[in-house]
Amino acid sequence: MSHHHRPVRMRGLAIAGLALACGCATRAPVRPGQLAQVGPSSRAEAPSAEEVTITAASGDFEQRAALATQLLQERAYVGADEQLQKLTASAEFETVGPGRQYAMLKAESWTAAQRHDLPRAEALLQRVTALPTALPEDWRALSLLAAANQDWTAAAQSLATLAQHSAPIVSTIESRRLKEIVQRAPVAGDLRYHLLTALFGAQPHLAGTDLSNWWRDLALMHLEHHELAAAIAAVRAITDPYGVVIVFADNRFAPVRHALKGELDVAAAAQRKIESSRLEAEADPARLQLRSQLSDALMDSLRYSEALEVIDAALAKADAPNGRSGFADYTTAYVWSLDTRADALFALGRWEEAVSVLRAAAALDEDGQPNVSQVINLAFMYARLDQPVETRNQLAALRPDTVSAYGHMQWVHAQLLAATALGDSVEITRCLEFMRAHQSDARVAYQAALVQTGRLEEAATVLISRLAAPEERADALL
Repeated sequence: MSHHHRPVRMRGLAIAGLALACGCATRAPVRPGQLAQVGPSSRAEAPSAEEVTITAASGDFEQRAALATQLLQERAYVGADEQLQKLTASAEFETVGPGRQYAMLKAESWTAAQRHDLPRAEALLQRVTALPTALPEDWRALSLLAAANQDWTAAAQSLATLAQHSAPIVSTIESRRLKEIVQRAPVAGDLRYHLLTALFGAQPHLAGTDLSNWWRDLALMHLEHHELAAAIAAVRAITDPYGVVIVFADNRFAPVRHALKGELDVAAAAQRKIESSRLEAEADPARLQLRSQLSDALMDSLRYSEALEVIDAALAKADAPNGRSGFADYTTAYVWSLDTRADALFALGRWEEAVSVLRAAAALDEDGQPNVSQVINLAFMYARLDQPVETRNQLAALRPDTVSAYGHMQWVHAQLLAATALGDSVEITRCLEFMRAHQSDARVAYQAALVQTGRLEEAATVLISRLAAPEERADALL
């Protein structure tokens, strides 16, 4: 069963990213609390008339900087933001040097985010990263904040810069956020090529995440650039067995297949994925996500009983007294571990248990917010069990403003399945019209919906168009 991820939560992500940028810098020229402590160097000689005017302005500037510092310390963010806006818009701001500019711009970006003005916060971070005093954490924060604003070009550019120059920090970005930025990176132009190339170089810092689809896409880009050796290296990095299937299925990979000959083996890749996932889980016992990853790898090879044993053991540890403290990623990974357990139970035909587990998961918060992903997954599970009324009941509590564009397509798809089972023609028409209008957000879901409602000619047209689109062809073939 596919996972339906939540959208990036705007406010929380922005503040988290900026907090890291402001609070975890390895070197900080000037911190926000020091806005009033660094000024122009003093002069021993008497100032000219022109300099007297500048000095007077400097006095106002320093008073405003001191007030902004005080307000920041008092967490009076609205007042601090107003003072900082005046400071960074003043003519004197250009004369105070990059250290103070850095501190003031970063502080204003923080206060703008506190006031939910995320576009201004992003614009300010763009100015921060243009300064010579910018830190790697600033590029990280900019990438996350741009993603929160759905400014995918800026998010991808910032992530590429970070991966190229400060690869270890990429590992601090939560994997689902990282994947969303890569997925949403513009297809046109060379930005996606540069981003994936930079991330390929950062591979040692991306452990715990299967990035086979990235390397598959990168290999195709290398082939387009006539870089066969680089394409071969990218294909060799594919660890997902379905990724190897695509290399066989898509004839654009023919030069790589010829060069690698007997190296490509789907069954061997499946076993390697299991073993590498097992080693990662053993090497980092504090990450619950790695147990789910191993369980998923076993399910890919239809080893459902073993998958259930793995995830059951992990959840038993997590559910023990003080178990939460044993996993660094408990807050984000626990609910998805329950989701994985439900998948394994369902595959074993233990449907009532699967529903019970997924109901428990759907009742939990997801990333600190009301759950969406497991609610939608549970709705699909009810649909597969031919319980359309329960499908509808699960979906009734969702709100459009809490669901991503992709998630909204899954939501409507589940509604369509329920409507089809109930013979609700009005609802079927509504759902199909929505999915047709938003098909670019989830073409696979739209194609499946057309098949499931008997519209085979339309479904064929969608499939043919996916095969004709270079960026969609591999997934369509799979």
